[in-house]
Amino acid sequence: MNNTFNINRFGLLLKRQWLDFGKVYLISLLVVVGALVGFYFYYIPSPFKENNFDYDGNLDMRFRYPIYLILGFLFISIVASSYFSLLGQKSRAILELMTPASTFEKFLSGVFYTTLVSFASYIILFYLIDLSFVKYLNMHLG
Repeated sequence: MNNTFNINRFGLLLKRQWLDFGKVYLISLLVVVGALVGFYFYYIPSPFKENNFDYDGNLDMRFRYPIYLILGFLFISIVASSYFSLLGQKSRAILELMTPASTFEKFLSGVFYTTLVSFASYIILFYLIDLSFVKYLNMHLG
């Protein structure tokens, strides 16, 4: 095996990694969607709450920033932990290390799934849920 970067071999490695990791990743995405929707339902303004508006009279939407940061950090940490947890099991670690791909390709696939894919999907999910929440508030309050 040649130890240089090969795009075809890298593509095959990404497909193989997705078959191992995809189910866990999609389940964790569903958990994040449920958590986001739960937080947004909890913070929907109601006439029974007294602190719906800030000092300027605008609707208080400051809860979104800590949710974005904390839940995003937890999601990316859990995705990375579950991706690399295979290396903690001896039988699976041997299979991962003996995969016919260069070390750089294995490193790039880890970076691709744990940072690029997870961060991009979290931003898209958060944006879509936040956009639907704001649209709902504009329809019912405005």
